[in-house]
Amino acid sequence: MAMNGSIRAYKEWTKVLFTQRKLTQEEIKLVFTAAESGNLEQFQRLYYQDTTRLSIKDSRGRTPAHQAAARNRINILQFILEQGGDINNQDNAGNTPLHVAVEHESLDAVDFLLQRGAVTNILNEKKQAPIHLATELNKVSVLEVLSKHKDKIDIQLGGEHGRTALHIAAIYDHEQCARILISEFGACPRKPCNNGYYPIHEAAKNASSKTLEVFLQWGEARGCSREEMISFYDSEGNVPLHSAVHGGDYKAVELCIRSGAKISIQQQDLSTPVHLACAQGATEIVKLMFEMQPEEKMACLSSCDVQKMTPLHCAAMFDHPEIVEYLVAEGADINSMDKERRSPMLLAALRGDKAHHQNCCQQWNTRNIANFYEEITPQWRGDFHLGNG
Repeated sequence: MAMNGSIRAYKEWTKVLFTQRKLTQEEIKLVFTAAESGNLEQFQRLYYQDTTRLSIKDSRGRTPAHQAAARNRINILQFILEQGGDINNQDNAGNTPLHVAVEHESLDAVDFLLQRGAVTNILNEKKQAPIHLATELNKVSVLEVLSKHKDKIDIQLGGEHGRTALHIAAIYDHEQCARILISEFGACPRKPCNNGYYPIHEAAKNASSKTLEVFLQWGEARGCSREEMISFYDSEGNVPLHSAVHGGDYKAVELCIRSGAKISIQQQDLSTPVHLACAQGATEIVKLMFEMQPEEKMACLSSCDVQKMTPLHCAAMFDHPEIVEYLVAEGADINSMDKERRSPMLLAALRGDKAHHQNCCQQWNTRNIANFYEEITPQWRGDFHLGNG
């Protein structure tokens, strides 16, 4: 009893003595070195000299607990907890010791921290919880450890833009991560982010073929065909093929079509993926879509959006002469009128693009042009010029 009393008195006196002054950089370095190396005896000695040393921070805002977690030093973490230390402290970047353990793939530290109640839903400055960070960094072994504590983790937690870990796996095409998130954590591919995108749309947009296949298999296992999965609409009425075209990735478009997506499918504004590709000037993607689904070509060429515009209107409006020429050669109707009674030729003329104008004129005879010119409304005539080049 007397010995215990002496130890307590010693601790109290040393605490009083050392808290009266600011620690030097050398003293701070000693504490962090002991934590990183796992030298428990040295760490304890430094702690008993000044118990506030558990909460000191380096230039990055990291505590000894962060450093111990990074180096997988369970003995140091155990001692810190026994002394009432905070294992959820955030550094300057918002990372907790659990974030750091995940980043450094310190598996024992990850497991220990979760066993001892580390908070799993703290977001760092990048809006990442540890589960998001593990997925982005493709730390498969870390996810396997985290899965043993899945009851403590909100797998549908949204990070930046409300993206879940499964969205992140889709963006980076981390196939194994996606499989673990679905099979071990029960992550649902039908959870949208704040922008209304499902993971399958992110996979399509980023040409993540491996994770897209994971999602399609998930659907099939639940009685949902690939055609149904690839036809899911996001909040803006886009199917994955629209997302792939919007992303401008040839392989992503090819993958969606091979998975059963129809190039004639319309979104809320009635535009097809072909409309979008023509507006973007994506000639090779337009050709790919027609080559892979020739039976849908004529339907797409004549398809009108809510403004009654065909893909040819879109190509003409956005100054894409190569696509204009290709569409006309494939059978696009150059006489089609949009909601404002504008033909593709008129749109080309209004845009001031000589190449478009000439491409369309080559397909019209003089009588068609004259008749059309007489029919257009007066407000357009002043801007429409029938020149020879």
